[in-house]
Amino acid sequence: MGRKKSINISNKIITEKTIDLKSRLGYLSEFSTAYYLSDIINNSGGRLSNNSMVEYFGTLYNTKKTEIESLGADVEEIKRMDSAGKVMASQIWDDIILNSEDLLLLEFEIELTGDTAKGISKADLVLTVSKDSKSVVIDKISASLKAYKTSSINLSNSTFISIIKTLFYTDVSSLPKNTNDFMLKFINDFGSEAEIKKLYDLQNIIAQRMKMGDTKEVARKYAKSTHIDVIGLLTNIFHTHYLQHKKEVNERMLKMLGFDGDDDFYAAIGKANNQKVISARKSKEFKIMLDKLSAGFDLTMERNKNTNNANVLFTSPTGEQIIKINITFADTGGPSAQGKTNAFFDFKYFLS
Repeated sequence: MGRKKSINISNKIITEKTIDLKSRLGYLSEFSTAYYLSDIINNSGGRLSNNSMVEYFGTLYNTKKTEIESLGADVEEIKRMDSAGKVMASQIWDDIILNSEDLLLLEFEIELTGDTAKGISKADLVLTVSKDSKSVVIDKISASLKAYKTSSINLSNSTFISIIKTLFYTDVSSLPKNTNDFMLKFINDFGSEAEIKKLYDLQNIIAQRMKMGDTKEVARKYAKSTHIDVIGLLTNIFHTHYLQHKKEVNERMLKMLGFDGDDDFYAAIGKANNQKVISARKSKEFKIMLDKLSAGFDLTMERNKNTNNANVLFTSPTGEQIIKINITFADTGGPSAQGKTNAFFDFKYFLS
């Protein structure tokens, strides 16, 4: 009492708060989409299921919005997520295929699945239209929702070891939870012992450097200098085993990116109240891309020599480059930050 005490607010706290806000803002666009979609359906005379009422999603959305406002989220970013939800909800409603069904006989159910389906599906929201007490499904939209300022969108986040799991195993949930146990399994199944162990070391380099006395800021800077080595290890592991498991790896890569056709991709691109929407159901260019990918392709992973990033090239059997994914490298943040990959794809050719 009566004394002054100075507290140093570390870079760690600021970084973790920033990462947490970014994640929460992403979820806010999902809540916003559900709320506006329920409102559109209600105002259009559609019958919402008991767990899809406007009041429910309105309360949920406002609660989440208040939470991130209290954390100091940027006002313009909150507006952008609200606006993104509004335009994506409108597009989803336009995309529903009712086949001349009587609207009064249908039931509309909205389910937010961003958390519950994580690791199983890329869908964040599922809209099911049914009749005859839900026994007949008229249409179902499993929407993967994105809200970005620019057309370059991050489609997948993985730690260095997790991306190996995703690409080389179909049922990731059945794999050992302990990373060391998983590495033993991978070595037994595929080999590449030296590479996978080194990759794991680099994944945890920030914690290792901090144990040696580095501040987190210095440790993160050092970690960035190792990304060239990470690219070398990932590309070496990938190309060593790819050709022998091409069909399965191709399928897993498409699923990781959300290009396997299982979900309906929606993205709101731009600033608040000035956003363009990409709909996988309506974009002819998007469908052409998916058709080309379904016809078969070869994958190549290589370092982008102009940066410390990597490219994954999808090439058709005739040699045409279908798409290119840009893999960037960062860390997960938090008290025990680990190295992670981000898979970016530029959707500029799909913007109407």
